[in-house]
Amino acid sequence: MMSTDEVIRALAYALMVASFAYIGVRVWNATMMPDMLRRPVAVLLWLQAAIYALIMIGLLLLRLAHPVPALVWLNTALITTQAAVCLYVIVQVFRRQAARLIAVLLAAVVVGMRG
Repeated sequence: MMSTDEVIRALAYALMVASFAYIGVRVWNATMMPDMLRRPVAVLLWLQAAIYALIMIGLLLLRLAHPVPALVWLNTALITTQAAVCLYVIVQVFRRQAARLIAVLLAAVVVGMRG
């Protein structure tokens, strides 16, 4: 039997999966957002929905059955793809300052990993 907090988390993940997928469709079809950002931002939202779906499935499998290592690799692939799309969006939005922004982001990650 799942505990109350596990049920609440599973429901929250299900809500986020559906919400991010829906918002991704709306962004894909948006006319207010620049064309160069519409598709990448929609892909980011769909990847986020997929990641939350894997987290939810992993939570349920861990509690109800057994963990599945392939889901961890799939989640890693989705997160890596999402990171690459994030960098693409940064480059598209901040064309001239993109190199500096990426350097600052990487420095923040390195400092965060050391601390």
